[in-house]
Parts: sequence; C-alpha cells; structure tokens
Amino acid sequence: MTWGSRWSCFAVSLSVCLVAESASRAEQEAQKKEASHVERFSDPRTKWQEAEREASARLAANPRDSRALADRGVALLNLGRMEEAAGDLTRAAELDPASAAARAQLAYAYMLLGRMPEAISAGQAALVVDPDNQAAHAYVGRIFLEGGSDPRQAITHLKRAVELTPEDSNLRFDLFSAYRQSGDLLHANAELRLLRAILPPTDPRIPYGEGLLETDRGQIVRAIERFQKALQANPRYAAARYDLARALVQSERWKEALDVVGPLTRDYPRSYTAAYLHALALENSQRLEEALIQVRRAISLEPRSADAYTLLGIVLGGHGESNEAASALETAARLDPKSFDALFYLGRAQHALGNLTGARDAFRRATELKPDDVQAQFFLATALEELGDAEGAQAQYQELIQRRPQDPRGYVGLGDFQAKHGQLEPAVAALRRARELDPKNFEATLALGRTLSRLGQYDSAVSLLREAVEMTPNSAEAHFQLGLVLHRSGHGQEAAREFAIVDRLNRESRSRTGGMGQAMDPKPRSNRE
Repeated sequence: MTWGSRWSCFAVSLSVCLVAESASRAEQEAQKKEASHVERFSDPRTKWQEAEREASARLAANPRDSRALADRGVALLNLGRMEEAAGDLTRAAELDPASAAARAQLAYAYMLLGRMPEAISAGQAALVVDPDNQAAHAYVGRIFLEGGSDPRQAITHLKRAVELTPEDSNLRFDLFSAYRQSGDLLHANAELRLLRAILPPTDPRIPYGEGLLETDRGQIVRAIERFQKALQANPRYAAARYDLARALVQSERWKEALDVVGPLTRDYPRSYTAAYLHALALENSQRLEEALIQVRRAISLEPRSADAYTLLGIVLGGHGESNEAASALETAARLDPKSFDALFYLGRAQHALGNLTGARDAFRRATELKPDDVQAQFFLATALEELGDAEGAQAQYQELIQRRPQDPRGYVGLGDFQAKHGQLEPAVAALRRARELDPKNFEATLALGRTLSRLGQYDSAVSLLREAVEMTPNSAEAHFQLGLVLHRSGHGQEAAREFAIVDRLNRESRSRTGGMGQAMDPKPRSNRE
C-alpha cells in the first residue's frame, strides 16, 4: 500500500454487537423478558457459549430447525468461529427461504471472512426477501465502504439503514465515512453536524471525524490536533491512533510518530499497518536494525505487500546490502508493476551494483508512471550518460529544465554533462543558473568549482570548492577537487592536507560498507499509504 496523495480512513466503523435478528422487531419485542441477575452480570463469552449449547440442543431434537441454526450461527459469530457460523447460516437460509435475517447475518459472516463477493450476494438476497431489512442494508453498505470499490452503493445502503434506525450513531458515522470516500465533503460535514447533535460532547468520534475532514482538506497539522483530542477522550480509540500515526508520518514528525506507532505495534501485534508504519518511522529515524525487524514482520503479515518489500529494499540499501535490496525491490515491482517507489528505488539499487542497464530500465519505467518527478528523470539521465548515450542523456536534462525551469537539478545535470564533454563555457552558464536558483546546492557548487578549475580560474574555483567542503564535510570528492586546484595553484601544503582527508574518508567508507563502496543512500518518501 503506497502513501498516495489522497487520504483514506484506516478503519471502517463497525458495530461491536452482532444483531441476533431471527424474527421481526414486533415479534422480538413480544418475546422480551426480564433478564435474571445472573444473565445481566455474566461474561458475554459465557452467554454466547450457553446460546450455542441451547441452539445445539434444539438442533439435536430437530436438525431442520432453521431458527435454531440461525441462532447458533449468531452465537458462533460472536465466539469468533466464522467458518462454522457461515455453515449454519447458509443452512438456515436454505431451510427458510423467507428469512431475510439469516441471509443478513450470513453476509456479515462472509464479510468477516474476507469473502466480499459472497457477502454482497448474501446481503442483496436478504434485501430481495425484505427490502427494508436494516441489518442487510447496514452490512452491504459497510462491505462496499470497506472495499472502496463503489462508494455510491455504500451511501445508498447506509443511508437507508440510517433511515430505518436513525438513533444508531455507528451507522451514521459509517455514512459520514462513505460520503468522505466518494469525495462528497458537503454531505460528510452535514452528517458530522448531526452526530454532534446526538452524541455527548465527550464522544471521541466527533474530534476524530473533524480530523478526517481536515485530512481531506490537506490540513494535516489541524488533523493531528483533532486526532489527539479524540485520544484525550479515549486513549484506546484504535482508529484515531492509526490515523494519528499516519498523519505524523505524512508530516515527517518521526519522533512523535514513533511514540504512537510503538505502542500500536505492541497492542496490535497482528496488524500489518502498525508494523509498516513503525518500520517507516524507524528507518527515517536512522534506527535501521529495528526498522529491518519491523518491515520483515510487516511482510510476514502481508506477504503480497509491494509497499513493504519496497521499504525492505530501502532499509537493506541503507545497510549497503545492495544485492539483497535489489532482490526485495524486484519483488515489489513484480507485486505492483505500477509502484513508482518500487521502480525508483530499484533503479537506485541497480545503479549501486553497477548494473547501469537495469538502472536505466527501472528509472525509465518510473518516469513513465510519473513524468513530472524530477528525481526519477535526473537519475534516468545520469544512467543514460554513464551508458554512453550522450544524446539521450542531454535530451533528458533539457526536458527536465523545460518541465521545471525553477528546479536547479536540471541545470546541474546539464552543466555537469556539458563539462564532461568539453563544453566548458555553456557548462559554467548552466551551473551558475543552478546556483542562482539554489545557492546552497552542493552538487552545483562542486561542479561549478571543478569546471572553473579546468578553465584556469583558480581563485574562483578554490572559493567555490571550500564552500562545497563546508556544505558536505564528509564528501571525499569535494576534498579531492579542492586538493587538486590548490596543488595546481601552487598551494602544496594545503593540497596535501586535503588529500590526507580524502584518504581518511575513503578508509571510513570502506569500513562502513564492508568494501562494497557507497551505500544506496535511500531517502524513503513519507507520502505513501
């Protein structure tokens, strides 16, 4: 799951209690009796176990008792035995073709099992029997909402369910979510106003809903404040905890994100999302060993997640393990051929391995997915240049300048390219333009100093290369180029000091990467999800 530009609510609000609806509402009211003291205070699981035993006894007496099958199916749902529940409810629906309730419960069972097409079919069958069956409308609406495939269908069914039970705040919140999912913020806001009217002021769903609307408006800082307020009202509110974590990650507030996702991971050890967000925050906090543990756990929970494999590749690249990184990123690209991040970082990994053809191909596919992405186009041009395709590289740099005339990277690439091909005066002009756009751009400063040195303008070159060294003190290349121009201009002692620094930095680099050279230096993008 990549972090996209659209914000999607993590969790669909589902009612906690299952509707044990085996008769009409009027019949249920007639059958109500005063609960005993034991029934009122007994453990809910014990109640459902007793309900299962009682229904089983009735079935022993009459195996074709559809009501007993439906009752046992509901009990099994509440006990978490979904497959058995689905079997009983299927049999109940077969024995009683007029029972909308059994079909509605069957829809819910299929939904919990993740069998969405069957869930929709069962819910729609319930509505054929009883077009005003509230449970069927609720379940079908929630299925469409959770699947995200047809928000208009979700709205239609949830709206009808709310009309049938206007006091059900859970359903109304689901309707609010469906309006958001469809992009209808006007009606979503209207539903939230109605929720404010029927819920107590301390209900955490109000600030949580406000936070979701703020994300839709792109106001992430305000969204964070509203999610935090929801958690002040209920610190265990899972949906608010997840969306707060997402918002902090999107804002790149990594320390705060870790404070949220760490406990989430402990509380929900089977949650892929918690593990993935935790890994992302750890990676961006430079805690690579812990990030590696969490991302591998995320993959174990969701083996077909292209996002998780992409992050694994990034983390491994940060370790200097370029072969393993490339393998993980190839898996990510196979799982999702349209994942820009997977292809972009695959290109980085292949480049680190010296596989320029593989890097070129990956960057080209990435630019096809996002033609306006500056980094991908810059790296594609670099790969083409290193492969000896001078015409292709120059065309990419020029296209980058045309697309983004205010971005220095196109000018840096073109200027460096021109300098390598002996076009020194045009190179100086391009690199000066890059410096005008970004005076603190290290690559532009280094390349311009190097080019001026070749033109014999040593004083200007020394000044620029000293600037480059100050910008990036650990750049062996910057120290080397400064040493060269100092040597050429007759400053031998200063040049020797720079060359000594180069030797030290190279030794340290080999020690860090186990002799494999420079690591991928990945910069994970936080706007994924």
